[in-house]
Amino acid sequence: MDKIAFFVLYISFFLGIFGSVILDKIKKYRNNNINGKHVNEESYQNYAKFYGNIVPSDNNFNNKLRIIYKLITNDGEKNIKKIASNSDCTLEECVLKIRYLKNKRLLGDYYVDTNNFKLLPCSLEDQKLLDKYKPYIYGSHLQINEIANMIPNKGYKDINELRNEVYNELVNLDKKGLINGIKIDDVDRNIIYYTIEKRKDNGGYESVHCPNCGAINDVLVNGKVRCGYCKTIIKGSEYEENI
Repeated sequence: MDKIAFFVLYISFFLGIFGSVILDKIKKYRNNNINGKHVNEESYQNYAKFYGNIVPSDNNFNNKLRIIYKLITNDGEKNIKKIASNSDCTLEECVLKIRYLKNKRLLGDYYVDTNNFKLLPCSLEDQKLLDKYKPYIYGSHLQINEIANMIPNKGYKDINELRNEVYNELVNLDKKGLINGIKIDDVDRNIIYYTIEKRKDNGGYESVHCPNCGAINDVLVNGKVRCGYCKTIIKGSEYEENI
């Protein structure tokens, strides 16, 4: 075999291996994306752990998730028992996967009725409450006392009465599975945010109150961000200006 033939054969072999690696990565990327949103088993397991569940590895994870997503969004299925059966999930597993998809903003504001195992449309009353609290929950990560200090107080209620109202309304929304990625401690009435806890695990982040509006933001200790609520610049504790 002459040198040119050997070179062509070598290049073809290399491109074949390289191409198969690229195709494999593209396949994995597609499998881990639903409607443009990145989902994967590791993030699902972390999400489950946040709510006190330890879920085993599952070789059929991506397929189950896609079936659940398709049944709800394409087929309009709202019976969780049927969704669980068709996706080969237990009821508990199916509910958790539905909530995971909701947390990824892939499903709408459904009320997850775990008593009757139904997905119900969000009522007008609950939708108003969601619209009321979303700015303070998503992105801003405020606590109940902070929310009570910032929401319009049209009835001029006592601050303690207002705090109780905020707490009760958020607990009600949370029990219906309408608010994603939070837990509410019923002892000290703190809101625990999944996003904040996840970033703490990744290291390098700290939770900082905005000096202007008081909203809690996740900031790299040596970085800075704009407040998710009022856009004020917030600096990490180890941030240094480059002069």
